[in-house]
Amino acid sequence: MEFGTVGDSSSSPLRGKRIKIGTLRRSHLLLNYGPGAIVDFPEYTVIMGACDYWDKPRTIREPRLELMLGVKCFKEPAISEDTFDSDGVVRAMRFPYWHYCSKCGNLGPYWAIGSGKNATKCASPTCNGELIPSRFVAVCEDGHIQDFPYEFWVHGNRYCEKKDGKKNPRMKIEFSSQSSGLEAIRITCEECGATRTLANCTAPGQLNPYHCRGYRPWVGNHASDNDPNGCGKELRVVQRSASNVYYPVNVSALVIPGYRSKVLESNYELITKTIRNAHGNLDKAKNALSLFLGDDFADEGMTIDDLLDEYEAATNKASVAIRTRDILEGEYRAMSAPDTDDPDFKTSHVTVPSELSGLVSDVVLVRRLKEVMVLKGFTRLNPEGEDDEETDGPKVMPPFAHQQDWLPAMELRGEGIFIKIDLDALGQWSKRVGARYDPMKERLAASRTMHCSNFSPEFVMLHTLSHILIRQLTNDCGYSSSSLKERIYSSWPDSGKKMAGILIYTSASDSDGSLGGLVRQGRSDRLLTTFKNALSSASWCSSDPICSESMDQGLESLNYAACHACALLPETSCVMRNCLLDRVAVVGTFDHPELGFFGPWMAKRASSR
Repeated sequence: MEFGTVGDSSSSPLRGKRIKIGTLRRSHLLLNYGPGAIVDFPEYTVIMGACDYWDKPRTIREPRLELMLGVKCFKEPAISEDTFDSDGVVRAMRFPYWHYCSKCGNLGPYWAIGSGKNATKCASPTCNGELIPSRFVAVCEDGHIQDFPYEFWVHGNRYCEKKDGKKNPRMKIEFSSQSSGLEAIRITCEECGATRTLANCTAPGQLNPYHCRGYRPWVGNHASDNDPNGCGKELRVVQRSASNVYYPVNVSALVIPGYRSKVLESNYELITKTIRNAHGNLDKAKNALSLFLGDDFADEGMTIDDLLDEYEAATNKASVAIRTRDILEGEYRAMSAPDTDDPDFKTSHVTVPSELSGLVSDVVLVRRLKEVMVLKGFTRLNPEGEDDEETDGPKVMPPFAHQQDWLPAMELRGEGIFIKIDLDALGQWSKRVGARYDPMKERLAASRTMHCSNFSPEFVMLHTLSHILIRQLTNDCGYSSSSLKERIYSSWPDSGKKMAGILIYTSASDSDGSLGGLVRQGRSDRLLTTFKNALSSASWCSSDPICSESMDQGLESLNYAACHACALLPETSCVMRNCLLDRVAVVGTFDHPELGFFGPWMAKRASSR
């Protein structure tokens, strides 16, 4: 079990010795409990500190991700099981600052109403009640967060007029038993008598003209810790434990160490000489290599541009930006290549079951894999789109107080099954469905929270097939559905590199990674049974016919026939937050089996019984 120690930062208003307040798994620091996330520990509620405060992180490398994200390296949080003197200390700051007493109702910053610098009890000598952190916080779409402005709210969007030079008016909170809504929470200023409930406080625009000040409590609570660029955006009131308070933005890639295509390995010197003789004329080099190598690179599914890109990377001369598509295309090509045996990447091709011939073109058992998962930053209120090529999504707040040349990351090890779909059969299916997915494409284009630059009917089919197989594999291989993940390899519309495949895999932070249960299900003698059972289960849903006939389910109506009863997965497993799914794309319908990629195959099997 891997843990990171969490300590209270010395940047509180009343500085003092740090104290140990809890433990977290290392993977949590890159997921839901990363820098800027609010965490409830038994005694304290804190906001996780910026990565600047990490003690002795371990450096890890992944060149493709480094190029894509523009950093020199990645660093993994160290592990500690004991004291602050060892590695693995992760700082956290107490937040929200505002608390209330569970007995007397005193409301204010914990250092003002509490007894002592690490106060958990009310300072009133006749009370000594438990201090409860504020239920509400205020956030902006640029990632800043601050306490709910109770004083401003209770005085009708202004401040107390009878403060008499005091820093904080005396505030009280009361809870009514007559209602369970926000109107049952009443805030009163004992300084001037102003009172107001919290009714409608979470509605947009309710705090205007009070706007964001650019507070960054995960960095510190001094003026110098605020965002140097300021802010001024509208603030939204949310509950501190709400899911939209913190959305981690993660990027990952499989490590493919030393991978080179056979054509590069066999002709490295010839390629080098040809490029030198071209004297910078790229077209001349391409023409010469095409003439010299003939169909060699085409046999591996490469183009001459792929070959030159790989050559640049191999000679450390690659200066072009790496994109998500480059990462996925490289992985797809590596898994399509002949069997590989490496400590971090071991693959073996297996025979495709004859009954699936013409639909599935290749099956590869990925017996060992290593995944590097990076925390790029986080957003609030709205999640970032899944595509790094989009620039109109919400702002990603970096996990640092000050710009660094590294990003937090961790290494995960595991295994998987790679399934390649026949491109010709997929193209014929795409023609059969015609314009069925045009409405989905229009909704996706209008979405501010979801992006998929390689969206196509083929993507929908591959994505849904992945979900259907994962649901079946969880019944067969012993892993829970949240333990399995997917990577979808679908062609970009403007790319000549054709892809049609899915990788279903599991990865964990321990050194063993997996026990082989998933790979075993990819063997030829088991794969056909897995497909039959998965497709049979997907052909019927307990919500049918409503589900199968639907064309506007899910987030922003970005699903067709897909619901929790038939196709959805835990969101940790899905690359698209359970969007862009349609069960009909895989199995068709009873009246129109041709709408499904496997529909005619299933109908033929049924008629032959």
